[in-house]
Amino acid sequence: MKKHFFTNSEEVGNNMPHFTNNGFEVVKCPDSIWEVITDLYKICLQAPVKEEPFAGLHNNAYLYDFEPYIGIVRHIHNSLLPLHEFWSNTILEPTAIWGIRSYTKGSQLMYHTDRPLTHHISCIVMVDKDLNGKEDWPLSIKGHDGKFYDIYTEPKDIILYESTACLHGRPKEFQGKYFRNFYMHYGVRDLEYVGIRNRK
Repeated sequence: MKKHFFTNSEEVGNNMPHFTNNGFEVVKCPDSIWEVITDLYKICLQAPVKEEPFAGLHNNAYLYDFEPYIGIVRHIHNSLLPLHEFWSNTILEPTAIWGIRSYTKGSQLMYHTDRPLTHHISCIVMVDKDLNGKEDWPLSIKGHDGKFYDIYTEPKDIILYESTACLHGRPKEFQGKYFRNFYMHYGVRDLEYVGIRNRK
């Protein structure tokens, strides 16, 4: 039976249910899945697609589209489901994954929270980066304790985070050549939001 969470469309962040100690954790991608991801990455590099700024959140980004490789992508999404369920201690459903976003010089990711219905538990898989001798580009995230943390990652790192409950972004302009990661999202199976609309 679904549990009901009553809210309104304006409430985000710490008003959302929490499933983990502080809302985020960095882990290593399992070797078997990392091999699949790196092979897929090599294929995707052949056809970058320019991505327009989305709702003011990011710019100067290209998207290496996963759509032509949906079978492989579903395998990755489903294979990493147990990792997310163990971390969040709740039953999840895979909901969204698009492609590898390649941020270039001047990119910013404004602070935001994600869609409650489909993005409650999420992850960022770090794939590749070329800082061109410049400073690294951390994810800034607000934990459940109300403090902001800067998270630095290397290829094969996965940031698990409650993307609906934790304000997050990369507000500093990226100064390197490229920074590439992709996002995976999971919905909470037994939680129904009452009085909230999913943002597009």
